[in-house]
Amino acid sequence: MDEWEPRERAGSPARVSGRGILGPQIQDVTSGIRMEAIDWSTDGAGGPASDPVRVGDRPRVLVTVSLTLVATVLTWFNYPAVLPAVAAEWGLSGVAAGALFAAFQAGYVLAIVPAGRLADRLPRRWVIAAGAVGSALATLGFALTATGPIVGAGWRALAGACTAGVYVPGMRLVADWYRGDDRGRAMGVYVGSFSAGSAAAYVLGPALANAVGFRLALAITGAGGLIAGPLLLAITREHPNATQPSGGFDLGALRRRTYGYAVGVYAGHNWELFAVRAWIGAFLLSAPAIAGRPNGETLAGAVALGFAVLLGRARVADGDAADSDGRGAGSRPDG
Repeated sequence: MDEWEPRERAGSPARVSGRGILGPQIQDVTSGIRMEAIDWSTDGAGGPASDPVRVGDRPRVLVTVSLTLVATVLTWFNYPAVLPAVAAEWGLSGVAAGALFAAFQAGYVLAIVPAGRLADRLPRRWVIAAGAVGSALATLGFALTATGPIVGAGWRALAGACTAGVYVPGMRLVADWYRGDDRGRAMGVYVGSFSAGSAAAYVLGPALANAVGFRLALAITGAGGLIAGPLLLAITREHPNATQPSGGFDLGALRRRTYGYAVGVYAGHNWELFAVRAWIGAFLLSAPAIAGRPNGETLAGAVALGFAVLLGRARVADGDAADSDGRGAGSRPDG
């Protein structure tokens, strides 16, 4: 449903906690972030809103922001996809090769909270578009100027910091537009596009590296954000009932067991996401069943693609389950 009226239902992560200045105050009881729903039913001068939700807005937002995430995730995983070629040219040790990937992660971790705060206070689309363009430019900088691990790590850290402006703010944008019983599926599609992007990196990266070299391969697979970011701004818009925070982070959330459980589960998920996916290409190329084959890199990419496709489908299935069965005990105030 496009029109949103705050309500409490089984599995809903929010509850009405009173009237705020701008509208009903909502508290996300899982994250501890207090939100206020802005009342856009008037134009600010007491008249009716002149910009109602239009048919097609929701699917357009979901498709476009998901494609933007795909383009950005390509910059995340195109380096490990061409890692054997980079390591051979630069003479990288295993530690140095891992440090280059870790630099991206460090930039992401350092920027994720500031990026989230920006998405709370600025139009989500602008934050996402800026992050997509910035990540693409940083990847092009790596491809064109990096001659060793030090300069390369700097560009990778910058790309990671910019990517922080895409992934989580994109979740906020999807959540703004999907507030009914189909939110889980919509979020599953969006998160599943992360898997699609990593799969594309492992398919396109080795093939392009073999054909034109790893630098041009990185440039080609990393440039999508230059198109996706402006496109997001051009054909989508913010939800007219977008929510804004009415306060900071509720530190009481840190004392909730379910909050700790959720963090622990997500930490386990990140083991798969970063430790496994970062090295899956190099691991497959060294596996006896693939090593030495004339088409080894293509075969490794195909296996990685199948791995990612299964994960992407699981994301959508998880979203469907959340819609039908609820989002778990963590959504309850007493969790």
